[in-house]
Amino acid sequence: MATYCFLEDKYKLWTEMCLRGFVAGCLDFPHQMDMAALEAAAQSIPDEIRPETCCIQEYPFRHLTINAWGNGYAAAVEASERNLTVFALTCRVATRDEVLAYARHACSPEARALIDEAWDSYCRGVVS
Repeated sequence: MATYCFLEDKYKLWTEMCLRGFVAGCLDFPHQMDMAALEAAAQSIPDEIRPETCCIQEYPFRHLTINAWGNGYAAAVEASERNLTVFALTCRVATRDEVLAYARHACSPEARALIDEAWDSYCRGVVS
């Protein structure tokens, strides 16, 4: 059974991809990607989550996952150097699955608010 259903709960998928983008941005610290490299890297993101997702509509799925991951990565770029250092040092010694589980568990109310704000902006832009 899939972890994410694209048709029934896009927000859950959005949240996961934001967290994955944030983790990627933290792990790249202090050498985070510039916009061109970020856009190129984001193209493979839908393939990463595809096996965990059902009911995919291809173009909207790609659009959502790329945008969510990019928002998460951008949030890491904007985070304080102190917070990035602590997160990166903690995560560099763990497996990828452990890092993602840690990020899901450690997601603060402030981070949830940023994810919600980005989701709202995304929905307004897609519907408009």
